[in-house]
Amino acid sequence: MKEQLKLKLLAAFTGIYIILLTRLAFQIKNYEILYYSIILYVGIILVLFLYKNKIKLHFYHYLLLSIFWLSNLLGSNIYLNGIKLYDTWLLFLRYDQLVHLFGGFVISLLIFKLFKKYLKKLFDQNKLLFLFTLILVTSGLGAVYEIIELFAVYFLNASEAVGTYYNNALDLIFNLIGSLFAAIWLIRKNK
Repeated sequence: MKEQLKLKLLAAFTGIYIILLTRLAFQIKNYEILYYSIILYVGIILVLFLYKNKIKLHFYHYLLLSIFWLSNLLGSNIYLNGIKLYDTWLLFLRYDQLVHLFGGFVISLLIFKLFKKYLKKLFDQNKLLFLFTLILVTSGLGAVYEIIELFAVYFLNASEAVGTYYNNALDLIFNLIGSLFAAIWLIRKNK
């Protein structure tokens, strides 16, 4: 299947679940996820649209980003037996931790692609320094997301939805682990 057709199908799929899950968020009065969606996801879409010719992401980048977005919207809007999906345990991790782990992985791949010209030189010279640089940049973006969550707690009274400081720290740890996995994967893939 041609790249353009795959991208159009993915855009349609993404648009459909965004509409459905945004409607659900309004129905259940989940204003916190609407706040995140407006600030982050609309911002990401704008950047990707405005700079698509310069960024030149592959289909799998967009697919991973869409899956990450879907997992976030599902985690915040879907309840199983009265428990928010984000708070549901899957094996030995909460769904929230899995989303942060996956998000750290995806964001690291996007950072590598966006800054490949700079990171590739570092990658070729010193793999360990590349690994730490990618992890630190991704962790920094994760920290910015947690700051945005803090504003949701303060302005939208979302402390129950966002969680405690312990949850915040775990989010940052799982972002870091996901980034570490991505860095190791990139090193092994580009040997």
